[in-house]
Amino acid sequence: MNLGSVEAVFFEYLQERGLRQTPERLCILRRVYAMNGPFTADTLLDDLRNSQNPLSRATVYNTLELLLECRLVAHHQFGRFGSYYEKSHGRRQADHLLCTNCGRIQEFCDPRLHAIMQDAGQALGQRIQHHQLHLHGVCHLFESTGQCPHFESSKADPSSSSQPMH
Repeated sequence: MNLGSVEAVFFEYLQERGLRQTPERLCILRRVYAMNGPFTADTLLDDLRNSQNPLSRATVYNTLELLLECRLVAHHQFGRFGSYYEKSHGRRQADHLLCTNCGRIQEFCDPRLHAIMQDAGQALGQRIQHHQLHLHGVCHLFESTGQCPHFESSKADPSSSSQPMH
């Protein structure tokens, strides 16, 4: 994925709406596209502050809203584990499996889902533009032992142990 093309989409979106192309917005966009897997707005804010970018919470949230509007970022609501964002430009289908015990989020992609969406769209006379699939479960180890190896590491940020499965 080319960051230049992502920036071009964002700048075109801002220009069409008469909004300014600020260094802060560019910094946030670049940081979002450097992240792997789902992240929270607070995780992004902390990451930006730790990298010597003193951006306000309002700037981060407002920029995330702009990125959502121009479809450069997707928003996910993972039940009690909260609201997460994820880069979306040029990405393949990405679905999520959420452990209801520790909140660990695993990305996966199954080509059969694409075929199901195509068939459903055709049968219903629609062209499917996007979808979200969140599966909720409990890892086998937790079911058998009552302990989850990801529980302690995921308390601060469930996405920290996200492993893409393609």
